[in-house]
Amino acid sequence: MKPFSLLGLVASFAGVCSANFDLYIQIATFYNGPDFSQVQRQWAIYESDPSCGQAVDQPWYYDSEDVSGATGVRCSGSGCDPTGAASDITELEMNLGFGNDVWHWTIYKDRPRGQNGGYLMYGLDGNTYGECIVFPGDSWTCDQEAFLILNGARKFRCLTQYTVSDIQG
Repeated sequence: MKPFSLLGLVASFAGVCSANFDLYIQIATFYNGPDFSQVQRQWAIYESDPSCGQAVDQPWYYDSEDVSGATGVRCSGSGCDPTGAASDITELEMNLGFGNDVWHWTIYKDRPRGQNGGYLMYGLDGNTYGECIVFPGDSWTCDQEAFLILNGARKFRCLTQYTVSDIQG
């Protein structure tokens, strides 16, 4: 193979393989004594399948009906439940910014797809910042904390130039 054609092949994969993060839905059940528990839907991003220690320690985002002015994730469609198929999610808005950082994207099932067949990540400015492919398969339960049981299910792998470290500092 000629050197220039090999360089072109490598360059063509650079945008696809630059970084990624996996998006999980989590159900956190908090126990505060024998007569009280609280169940909370959360979302979290990981570089890969998390251990229980990582799942418990990782920052998470509230499941919300409106994330335009606050961090969180807004999800529409029957796939938003932990047991639902990610392909049944019709719209998912992620506002993952902390402080002055803006990490705010929305994916839409009914819009054009990315080069890998995923849902394009639209920023607030209308530009695309990667794509999220349906990526089920990893789910877990962590009950190593006496007051918390955490159940998680992966929904998407988002292929973008941004990493978990970029987003969460």
